[in-house]
Amino acid sequence: MSLRLAFALSALAAVLPVQSVRAEEPVQQVAAIPGDFGTNTRAMSVIDQQMTAEPTQVTLSLLNQYRAARGLGALAIDPQMTVVAYQQAKAMADADFMDHNVVGDFGHRLIANKVLNVYAGENIGRNIRTAEKMFDWWVHSPVHERNMSNPRMTRLGFAVVYSEKSGKPYWAMALASAPIQ
Repeated sequence: MSLRLAFALSALAAVLPVQSVRAEEPVQQVAAIPGDFGTNTRAMSVIDQQMTAEPTQVTLSLLNQYRAARGLGALAIDPQMTVVAYQQAKAMADADFMDHNVVGDFGHRLIANKVLNVYAGENIGRNIRTAEKMFDWWVHSPVHERNMSNPRMTRLGFAVVYSEKSGKPYWAMALASAPIQ
């Protein structure tokens, strides 16, 4: 399977099951997931670092330029969505394996992090060395691009974590709307 096809299939797996997560829908109890931060201040400093890191700032800038050129509103970096993205990137890096479900499906991860009643999407990637190149991959993949150009999205979480096993970077972008009223 080509790398481009693998990216397309991985994005498809994230988008189709979860277009929206609504609080009023019946939800099974979700067990804590690895990286569930709670009040761990050391872990939250990792989130602060991810939010201000160069790859995040580059991606935010590129994404907002891309959206503006299409008449769409800008996204803002969101701590809650950054936790979702970081948990995914870290789990993939720890496993040295790219998969949307490596730490549980996206909908359950949103619920576990109290991201409720939103439209949401997730893009992941691996072994791309710069934020610019990762963004370019996502833009040229119709399913990933659809997440990034969704007019409902207002919040962005972004993380990159390097595998200790292989040194490969694992990327995760989590996007969400404001809560649906």
